[in-house]
Amino acid sequence: MNKRFSITKLMLVLTFLFTLLVTVGCKQNPALSFEKDTIETEVGEIFKLAPQVTNLSGEDLVEYTFDQEGIVSLEKTNTFRALKEGTVKITATLKDHKDIFFTITVKVSERKADEIDLSGLTRVAVGKTTQLNAQILPSSTANKEVKWSSEKEEIATVDENGLVTGVKVGETTIKCESVGNPSVNKTIIITVFAEVTEIKVTGEKEMKVGEEQTLTTEVLPENAENKAISFASSDAEIATVSKAGVVKALKAGTVTITVKAKDAGEASTTFEIKVSDNAPKPERIEVKYEKDMTVGDSQKLGITVTPEGASQEVTFESSDAEIATIDEKGEITAIAEGTVRITVKSKELDTVLTTIEITITEYVEKIESLFISADGTYYAGSSYDVDYIVEPETATAFIFKTSDEKIATIDEFGRFKCLTSGKVKLSIESTDGTNLKEEVEIQIIDRVNEIKVTGKNRMEVKTEQALYVELLPRTSQAYPLYESSDENILTVTSQGRVTAVNIGTAKIIVKSSDGSEVTKEFEIEVTEPLVDAKYALVDPKVASMEKASKYEYAGIEFIVGYTAFSTLEEAFKVATERVYIASGTYEETITISKSGLTIYGPNAGINPNKQSRGEEAVIKGQITIAAGTSNVVINGLAFTEGSKVRVEQSTDNIELSYNNIYDTNDGGAWVEGRTQVEAVFDLWSPLNDGTESSNLKVINNRFNNIKKTGVLFARNNNVTVTGNEFINFTNDAIRAEGGYNYGTWLFDGNTFKNDQLQAMNGIYFQSVSGILEGAYQQIVITNNKFENIGTEGAESSYNCAISIRTYQEKGLGINILYNTFKNCVNYMNLRNNGANAETFEAHINYNKFVGVPSGVYHRNCRPGSGDSEASNPFLANMDNNYFEDLEGNPIVDLTPYKDKFVDLASYKDNYATKAEYEAKLKEVLNIAFSIVVNSEWAGLEKDAVVEALGFHWIIGTNAFATISDAIGTLDSATTIKVLPGTYEDELNITINGIILLGNNEGVNARDYQRDTESVINAAIKVAAEGSGFTLDGFELQGSGQVLLTGSCENVTVQYNVANGTKGDGLIRVEGTDSVPVNTKFIGNYSAKYTAARVIHMVRGLGLEAIDNYFNAAPSTYDFLNSSGGYIGGKVIIKDNTFISSVQSFLYVNQIKSIDALIEGNIVENVGQTIVDFRTMTEENGTAKFVIQNNTFKNSGCEWCPIRIRTAGYTDGCSIEITVNDNKFIESGTKDDATGGYYFIENPSFSSQKDPFKTIYEVGKNYYEMNGKTITELTNDNFSGAAKSFEAPYASIDEMPEYKKGE
Repeated sequence: MNKRFSITKLMLVLTFLFTLLVTVGCKQNPALSFEKDTIETEVGEIFKLAPQVTNLSGEDLVEYTFDQEGIVSLEKTNTFRALKEGTVKITATLKDHKDIFFTITVKVSERKADEIDLSGLTRVAVGKTTQLNAQILPSSTANKEVKWSSEKEEIATVDENGLVTGVKVGETTIKCESVGNPSVNKTIIITVFAEVTEIKVTGEKEMKVGEEQTLTTEVLPENAENKAISFASSDAEIATVSKAGVVKALKAGTVTITVKAKDAGEASTTFEIKVSDNAPKPERIEVKYEKDMTVGDSQKLGITVTPEGASQEVTFESSDAEIATIDEKGEITAIAEGTVRITVKSKELDTVLTTIEITITEYVEKIESLFISADGTYYAGSSYDVDYIVEPETATAFIFKTSDEKIATIDEFGRFKCLTSGKVKLSIESTDGTNLKEEVEIQIIDRVNEIKVTGKNRMEVKTEQALYVELLPRTSQAYPLYESSDENILTVTSQGRVTAVNIGTAKIIVKSSDGSEVTKEFEIEVTEPLVDAKYALVDPKVASMEKASKYEYAGIEFIVGYTAFSTLEEAFKVATERVYIASGTYEETITISKSGLTIYGPNAGINPNKQSRGEEAVIKGQITIAAGTSNVVINGLAFTEGSKVRVEQSTDNIELSYNNIYDTNDGGAWVEGRTQVEAVFDLWSPLNDGTESSNLKVINNRFNNIKKTGVLFARNNNVTVTGNEFINFTNDAIRAEGGYNYGTWLFDGNTFKNDQLQAMNGIYFQSVSGILEGAYQQIVITNNKFENIGTEGAESSYNCAISIRTYQEKGLGINILYNTFKNCVNYMNLRNNGANAETFEAHINYNKFVGVPSGVYHRNCRPGSGDSEASNPFLANMDNNYFEDLEGNPIVDLTPYKDKFVDLASYKDNYATKAEYEAKLKEVLNIAFSIVVNSEWAGLEKDAVVEALGFHWIIGTNAFATISDAIGTLDSATTIKVLPGTYEDELNITINGIILLGNNEGVNARDYQRDTESVINAAIKVAAEGSGFTLDGFELQGSGQVLLTGSCENVTVQYNVANGTKGDGLIRVEGTDSVPVNTKFIGNYSAKYTAARVIHMVRGLGLEAIDNYFNAAPSTYDFLNSSGGYIGGKVIIKDNTFISSVQSFLYVNQIKSIDALIEGNIVENVGQTIVDFRTMTEENGTAKFVIQNNTFKNSGCEWCPIRIRTAGYTDGCSIEITVNDNKFIESGTKDDATGGYYFIENPSFSSQKDPFKTIYEVGKNYYEMNGKTITELTNDNFSGAAKSFEAPYASIDEMPEYKKGE
């Protein structure tokens, strides 16, 4: 390497490094500065900042921030706009050197005016105005207020708005100055000038045709700026006028010359000129006219001015314009009677004149007809106009009069003034001699001067009440008008019905419809409901409803949140008597610990085995009846899956009825020994210390597809199981555990049926009887059906229709009677270990066995257990039964099957035929009917065999398709059973003792759900020979009614339902001589009765109407009616409910001697009267009426609730009436004279001395009107007809309890 080269290279490198070091070491930091650190500007101004940046190159190097927003804005680079008044600090920062910044303080003040622009007219007349307008610039100026001034106010003034008013001629300067910036102003010169205000014209006022003249004018004021004028002629044919005012006359006549100023003013004047020709002067005026006129007439005068050629222009004048007027054309109008002079003057020469005289008389037009009307409402103190017509319309000869000027006066125009209340006649009469007159009578009433309001001053929220309002005086015919002071608390209808909407206090304001200024305020406090929670409701719908709102269910009104709930728990907490459960699904587990509680599902009383049901209340949880709780009913629910009802000890009088049990959960394998197995109805009383549950009832339930035990009993005393169906069950339909069971156990009318062989037992008694000495158990199993029960090959021998596993040795009687057994593995295993003839008896009699069992008909000893006749004595007898195979063939010889009749005392005397068996069964069961009618048998041949009601019948012998066919075969008293169907054949009852039993015999529809009806749609005519006839358990439709056509005795119509009947009376007497005796009408029902009367007993001796229910249509008249005849004898009207009718509850026109008990009835919404008995028709007749314990509601207000008349009572007659313990609720008649109410009357007494005037002995009753209890009575409340009366009950709670049927 060359050493020299290396040194040179090294020196170059060192030089470069030195240069770099010097360059880097000498480089300076950048800097930022501005010319000013404070800037002042105005709103709207744009200003720029000029940043000075050193030691840094480039563009847009600075960024800005503000310490507060909204005062200035950055418009573009370094350019800003002032937005509003205030001070802001702008911080400028180098973008890449945040530590280098500069702060500028900007003070923004409001924008001031720079300039004023003025506009407007600069000239104004004296006394006129002109408007100047000022515009402040720029438009963003904050304060745009200006100040105006005039330099010479004696010339012109200016107000604060720039309005200039001219004062006098001259010039002045008007100045407009900015208030916000006084240095800015603008001036304008205003010139004030004078306008023409007046023009004077002089000249000749008369000219001859062809003449000319120049009018002389003077224009004022003298200093008017523009004195130019114009001329105009009103008729250029008479005279013309030039611009210079030269008038040229052209023809005779009068012309008006108008002179007008040409400036902006409105000054003008006129000058009249009369132009005449060269005709002769007037000398005389002749007038043609009628000198006599009548008022209203008119005539035109005929005018002639002489000599010929003279001017015919004249003037007219009347001496008395009130008598006659005349116009400028000479037309005279007659105004009034009198004499008037008319003066006629020549216009050309007023000294030429003439005067005529005209006499005017009044014209009287004859009146042809008159009419007057006044049909409004007229109040004392007011004035009104009558309506009247006069023909012809132009006639005026009539006057108005009143019959009594103390009541009303009337003026000549037909306006009458009402002075006081009363009746008065208004008349219109002619005065033209025609003597016409018409009149009308009007009633003048007083305006209301006082308002009384009666009602409850406290209401529960969501309730209603009707206010009772009196408008005084009572002669007023006004009606009340209502309004609420606060509709958020109270609302009121036009009828005065008040609804409590929310809690609080408000007023109902009452006014009168007649415009009276009198008002009455009635204050009402609305409170929380005072709940009587006897009944409670569970319904899922309630969850979304407003608390305290009303909710109706099953005809009962509930209150949401108080008696209506969405959960079972809430309802069971408050209810004391009933809980209604609406359809829905309920999974709660609850405990019932209140005695006397009834639970009603939506299908309460509807038998699931016979009738279709509506939506169910489905229980999926558990209901426990707590220890010591008694008298509980569960009715009409559905149970499924894991649901159950269980009891604890000492739960007495429990009823489970009309429930639908289906599709339960699996209850596990069947257990033979004592076990509390899973059951739907678990009636196992836990203890055995004498606290057994007593009187348990399982009635009319349906168990379908039950995989656990249906009903489990244990340690119970008295059990009833009736009318249930157990379909397709898995283990035991019914199981009885314990060994501590006592009393009577009844199993009647149940069905135990599987579609195929399955399950273990229909009824399994794991243990019977008990350990208590003398506590005997009686088991009765009757009228049941057992089919397809048992499991082939089951390990247990307790695999039967009926099984008993263990006997407790303290006494048992078992009766198995009237049952049907079909196709079971075993029929019975009745083990009686340890029994003897004194403690055990078993009777298996009058049963029907269909199909030979694979097991046994009967067994006592348990196979393989060591049981023997010694341990298990053969005490049961199986006599008097009927056996057949599955094909229906009788088994007469039982010898081949003796190994199936095991451990029996006997099995003899069995029936060889089905007919023999059924005949015996009818006998032992005491079947009342011997004939059956079924409409479905129509068309069957005679002697055909049919089956019904568990028996076989023969068509034409004891079975028929129509009732009339059945009756047609009779010759003596017979009972006929009529199955469901419709029967439309008329029935004639002419044989004593016929009894017709429908499908619902003995079932009162007001208390119980009925099965399918036997319907009669035809008349049933009962002749005198048909005494003893009974109609029981039917539905009557259309023409269906009982007609008593003769004097029959002891006819009974009971437990029937009326549905759309058309006859006048469900039972009616026909024939003028028919007098039925001892007629009974009991337990009948109609939810909507539409016929005129229920009982139309035209005549009769002895009547019982008991326990009927009729909710009638508005067209129905009476419950009992005897118009046109009489009733006598023993009459009992008791425990009926009658709702809605036009007339009455009991209307009896005539009576014979009578002993009547009217007791326990409920009567609602009956119009005219309730009890109305009238004329006595028997000499020396006696009448006794006991009216007690009835409830009358909203009834009898039109006539009187109770009105027993004494018409027809003569010496020798007697009457005795007691009225006590009744409720009169809104059932009284208002006495207009006293303002009070009366409840009882005797309309027939003739004088105060009449011995039959005071006939009532009135005990204690309850009276309530307009929601208010009446606590004080006088004899006026009984129309003076009371012999005596007691003070009323102060409340319903004081009244003694009445029990129906006692």
